[in-house]
Amino acid sequence: MSSQSLYLLTHTAETQQQLAKIEALLFSNETPNQILALKLLAGGGVPNHFWSYMVGVLYDEQNPDLMKAVTELMYTYDQEELADALADFDFQNSIHTEWSKRFNIALDFLEAVNHELFIDFPFLEPKQIAKAMLICHKEGLRYCFEHEVLPIKTMLEIFMSEGTRLDLSYQGLLFLPDEIGEFPYLTHLNISHNFIQELPESLQRLTKLETLYHTDTPLSAEAIRFLEHHFPKIVAERYHDEVVSRFRRANYDQETQRLIDRVLALAPDNPTYWITKGAVYGNSGNPQLGLEATLKATQIAPTPDNIDTILLAWSNVSGFYRRLGQDHASLDAAQQGFDLLAQYPQHTQWEDDLYFRKAQALYHLERLEDSLQVYTEGLKKYPDSSGMLYNTACIYARWHDKQKMLHYLQSAIAEKGDHRAEATKDPDFREYWQDSEFLSLVGTAISGD
Repeated sequence: MSSQSLYLLTHTAETQQQLAKIEALLFSNETPNQILALKLLAGGGVPNHFWSYMVGVLYDEQNPDLMKAVTELMYTYDQEELADALADFDFQNSIHTEWSKRFNIALDFLEAVNHELFIDFPFLEPKQIAKAMLICHKEGLRYCFEHEVLPIKTMLEIFMSEGTRLDLSYQGLLFLPDEIGEFPYLTHLNISHNFIQELPESLQRLTKLETLYHTDTPLSAEAIRFLEHHFPKIVAERYHDEVVSRFRRANYDQETQRLIDRVLALAPDNPTYWITKGAVYGNSGNPQLGLEATLKATQIAPTPDNIDTILLAWSNVSGFYRRLGQDHASLDAAQQGFDLLAQYPQHTQWEDDLYFRKAQALYHLERLEDSLQVYTEGLKKYPDSSGMLYNTACIYARWHDKQKMLHYLQSAIAEKGDHRAEATKDPDFREYWQDSEFLSLVGTAISGD
């Protein structure tokens, strides 16, 4: 190729402007733009730092069209050995490599530039390769931090999305830079799967932060205290997630109880957390402590944002009183929920539970007609409520109304098959345990009386 055609190798202001545009195309992560950049380089020459860029662009590249275009350009400019060296490098498919090894692959690749792999290519610049890897693949941030490849704020911006979310996970970082404080508008920050132990004071400037993930990042006790002090609600939510996870595994041990207490120390004005504490104690066999915790939720001032949660709390309080045999208190708690619901008539998420709790309390107070009236009213709004259908069947069973009992029991079983076995043990149905129609419905024989 004539040296006269290699205009991109000249050192003029116009050339620098053209190279800047080509660099932008190459780093656009859009294949047509990148191939256009390569064509421009093919026609005008390749400055040394662009060879480094292309090495970085090819790092773990999965696009065959782009790989082919880069390889052809290397062959055009007698860089066959470089193309072969890249083809031979084992990237170990880092996209699918576990996080603890993935960032090391990027570091190893960059270190190889100055050692055995690229010893025959002294024109390659590790920092330029790292720059391309960072921009095109979001890999090698740790190396880029340590070698100041770009201004730190610029590097952080590469990992920004939606203008307010910063994801630095899986980078093997040893530290979080002070420049994090230059993003006060951040709402979400993810530093999971890194080796960060301490946090910069500048982090406290992120006053709009809503979530901060640090899974598998070994933050020190001091760093955790820092987060608890400056971001108590965020930390409380993270701890609460862990409590819920343990709860779903039926783990209600002392560690779970300690953790929910820690949550409430950080965010005592969140009714959800009090309800969770009540559920933890209730399921661990201590309904009295469960009741006391859930009552705390009902004492928080209702707002449109928390009203659904407080209505659930009143339903749960009614349930705890029922477990404790305090049916008058159970009825009063359910009514408190209805009184609150009357002030927020659009918030009906837990209305069916309140109907169930109120009617259940009336039932155990032997006010069967009142109980049936509440169940009937509730079933008009929530005809698929298996609990209300089942308990209505119980009332008709006690009134010896077989046909209505069978009708409601059949409807309850249709909604929830577990009611079959329940009915075979429920003394409300004792009269029918040997009845052929009842047995046909529940599908099992019952021994004993």
